[in-house]
Amino acid sequence: MKCINASISRVLSAHDSWEEILTTATSPLISILISNTTEAGLLELGGAIDDSPR
Repeated sequence: MKCINASISRVLSAHDSWEEILTTATSPLISILISNTTEAGLLELGGAIDDSPR
């Protein structure tokens, strides 16, 4: 069974679309932003907030 979720307008990959994510996240048109990254996907390596995740 397939279910269409019309509340999600698009999905962006941090690996492939980081600049688009930064632009989208700062847009005044965005009211909700969801990330599916869990604690297992986070690793503090230092660096600046605007560094690319690559």
